[in-house]
Amino acid sequence: MSDRPMLLDTYCKAGGTSRGYQLAGFHVTGVDIEPQPNYIGDAFYQADAVEFIREHGGNTVIVTEGYRHKDDFEKFPEEYAIKVVVHDAY
Repeated sequence: MSDRPMLLDTYCKAGGTSRGYQLAGFHVTGVDIEPQPNYIGDAFYQADAVEFIREHGGNTVIVTEGYRHKDDFEKFPEEYAIKVVVHDAY
């Protein structure tokens, strides 16, 4: 387990945003429904982002690529303790 703060990069693709958070000191786990063989973060899971969070719990910072996914995470109950950070690369 890393002593760096954990960050979950949802809809991560190859991890361009992940790299910036790594440089800022985070341990970054990427989640994308599509395979990402060249992902550059610390760990990668091929999964639906919402289902991944439901399965693995909270206390996680979520980075969503683009505003189109923000509503997915605002539906989680308070016990997940999810903080949503929206990064719009466009």
